[in-house]
Amino acid sequence: SSLSCSLSLSLPGSSAAAEKSTLTLDPPWRTVFRWERFTLTCSRPYTPGGSTLWHRNGKAWRSTLKNRITIEEAEMNDSGSYKCQAPGSHPSDPIELTVSYDWLILQVPYYAVFEGDPLLLRCCGWQGDTVSNIRFYKDGKDIRLYPENSVLTIKQARTSDSGKYHCSGRIKNTMNIMAAETSHVASISVQELFSSPVLKITGSGDVIEGNPVTLRCFTQLNPQKSDIQLLRVFYKDSMAPIGTGISPDYHIPVAGLEDSGFYHCEVKTMTLSVQKQSSKLKLDVKRIPVSGVSLGVQPQGGRVTEGEQLVLSCSVEVGTGPITFSWHQKGSRQALRTETQHSQRMVYEIPAANETDMGEYYCMASNGNPPVSSPGVKIVVMVPVSPPLLTISVADAWATVGDVVEIWCESSRGSAPILYRFHHEGDALGNRTVSSRGPGSLALKVTSEQDTGTYFCEADNGMAHGSQRSAPFRLSVLVPVSGATITADPTGLEVMAGESMNLSCSVESGTAPLFKWLHNSEDLAAASGLSPPTAVGNMLYFRSVQLGHGGNYQCIASNQLSPQQVFQAHSKILAIAVIGTHR
Repeated sequence: SSLSCSLSLSLPGSSAAAEKSTLTLDPPWRTVFRWERFTLTCSRPYTPGGSTLWHRNGKAWRSTLKNRITIEEAEMNDSGSYKCQAPGSHPSDPIELTVSYDWLILQVPYYAVFEGDPLLLRCCGWQGDTVSNIRFYKDGKDIRLYPENSVLTIKQARTSDSGKYHCSGRIKNTMNIMAAETSHVASISVQELFSSPVLKITGSGDVIEGNPVTLRCFTQLNPQKSDIQLLRVFYKDSMAPIGTGISPDYHIPVAGLEDSGFYHCEVKTMTLSVQKQSSKLKLDVKRIPVSGVSLGVQPQGGRVTEGEQLVLSCSVEVGTGPITFSWHQKGSRQALRTETQHSQRMVYEIPAANETDMGEYYCMASNGNPPVSSPGVKIVVMVPVSPPLLTISVADAWATVGDVVEIWCESSRGSAPILYRFHHEGDALGNRTVSSRGPGSLALKVTSEQDTGTYFCEADNGMAHGSQRSAPFRLSVLVPVSGATITADPTGLEVMAGESMNLSCSVESGTAPLFKWLHNSEDLAAASGLSPPTAVGNMLYFRSVQLGHGGNYQCIASNQLSPQQVFQAHSKILAIAVIGTHR
């Protein structure tokens, strides 16, 4: 089917600011065809004598006694921006008009379209020619709301209807042939009639039980629609309306706890063409806040022996309704206990205190308001010392003469101060007192092998349990080798070939030395072609001396604490001459 382009349109009422002229256009479209008729009318708040001034494209155009101008046959140069000024008024807002010579045009209202207004778009062919296969498009997409209808009607516009529109259809051209045509694109912006409402509580501070409270539903009406009256409806917990009227306020003369809840408001036009809701607002009616929170402790003074009962009582001076008490240990994120009751005092008991209960405590109380904290109270749990651990700074329990050995004694548990006593084979070495967590230490200068022996320590913090003793620790002392000397048997520096000979290496001092022999500055193993002597401990045995055994002999004595700490003593060189022909 095909439809002709014919439409009568009623303009929506306009709200003009005082003393400002209002310009209207008939027909009410931004675009008209060439040779079509259009009329401009200039309205005014009142009608004094004088002429109406007309402007086109920012320049003076005409001056007329009447408030209306009709262009019988529009021409292309009639396109432009029009304004008027009635006698005694300010200039009107402009109207943009386009005169088109296209086959197909999309006609949209020249005036501002607001939420709730009807929005009509008309797809028209040249000189009223019938258009078939009409399609309307928004932002490039076929919306297909009214196929084959030349008018697209949106009964109540929304801001989401804003966009770029055009239409297409088939129309007979000058050759009397049906051709597909597409209109120009027209931008439409649906203006917000009023802003989304926001519900707020007037005044500052908390809402206290027994005080009045006012909820205000804020919205901003578009200045161009200042004559529109808005209706406000208030709701609580999404139930039935609790208040309706044109006032933006809802009053609660005396706030009670039962008035707490979630509120929202709805703003709508009297015709219900536009309706908007606020977000939910949480109203908390608070009781008289608690104050004067204090924490009491038993035993008094906050000193308790491990295993005894500890009682913490939380009290408030002021506060109504059920009160929530909570007990806290400083440094812990979680409450030790939380309980609610109709009372101004509650007790928290620790049946048997232990070391982890030591620290600073406080309590908090609340009856729905922000919790109020008590001053802190320090709790000291007296803990008997545990058997201490004795450790020594040397590796593998060995030290060497001249070393300074650090001895530590530490109990893993026990209240400070702790006295540490150090002992060697029953003899007292010294005392150390520590006033906080950590070991007591003693520096021992190793002077001789007499420092070898068993060490232990004792810990005592003066409690009835008495002192505690560590496990024993045995320390061994290594004396570095020194004074290496070679002697020969038989004595003398000459020996007959074939005879036996023994060399011995002795040291002046040194713990468990090891011995190494050099012949002519080389290890004995390097000698070749000879019957090698036998090395046993500090002795070197020759069963049958050969001529090649003559030469320089030296011994090296060594001992060590570790591969990184080795001690050596080199003897003087002993020259041995072998006499004879025996090889």
